[in-house]
Amino acid sequence: TGVAQTLSGYTVSGLVGSDTTSSLSGVSASVSGTDAGSYTNSVTASTQTNYTVTTADGSLTIAKAPLTITGSSASTTYTGVAQTLSGYTVSGLVGSDTTSSLSGVSASVSGTDAGSYTNSVTASTQTNYTVTTADGTLTISVPTSSSVGSSTAVLEPDSMSFPLPPRGLSAVLIEADSASTGDGDQSAFDLHQASGG
Repeated sequence: TGVAQTLSGYTVSGLVGSDTTSSLSGVSASVSGTDAGSYTNSVTASTQTNYTVTTADGSLTIAKAPLTITGSSASTTYTGVAQTLSGYTVSGLVGSDTTSSLSGVSASVSGTDAGSYTNSVTASTQTNYTVTTADGTLTISVPTSSSVGSSTAVLEPDSMSFPLPPRGLSAVLIEADSASTGDGDQSAFDLHQASGG
């Protein structure tokens, strides 16, 4: 729970006649613990008038609490340079614990081309938590035509230009020659291709 938990008390076997636990003197058993683990509830007993005492320890067992660590997710647009996403969120912390109470936890991913990249969580064994991880995602989308319109390709031999497509894609310019120019191939179409990069 993030706070100290205490176990006290004991049981007695072997009492005879009308004796009860109150007939015994100087007997106690108590233990306290905060972190997950097993703690010994040791019995202390003074010498008894009518009994030879044998003691057996009890135990306090504190189980780990469940914890989920989820990698951060984000969406962005292709820029031509590597983009990085790091970080994670945590659910299930108890008491006064914060993310700084955890050790060996990281989540980071980097990508350049348009696509989807997994932001995987790495987590070492925790003292007080049983950890479940969930991946996040970095999504890099293809830019719209308006976001790349300032870049142009000059195509020979007619020195035509048009906006470059995003990296990894191609665009084709179909030029129909004008009959008024007097070109011999006025009925033909010229094909020009440019690739983003």
